[in-house]
Amino acid sequence: MRPNPKHSHRNHPRSPYAARRAAQRASLIETRARCMRFAPTSSEQLLWERIRAKQLGVVFRRQFPVRGFVADFAASEAKLIVEVDGL
Repeated sequence: MRPNPKHSHRNHPRSPYAARRAAQRASLIETRARCMRFAPTSSEQLLWERIRAKQLGVVFRRQFPVRGFVADFAASEAKLIVEVDGL
């Protein structure tokens, strides 16, 4: 199925439609990250107890949105992202 040329302007990066979709996507990701902070897996909880409060000399953030994804843990200062798999 070919795209309708009448609506091709909606996919242009500077289109107000594209900007609105990007804002909605960002809002959805932030909401999802917030929900995930309140329901950590056992592996995430164990690791968080070891790295929170600058115990490693770096500030970590939990369930941090990064470029359209939600990182389990992120240390912006060290440019480090940590993803944890379950047990």
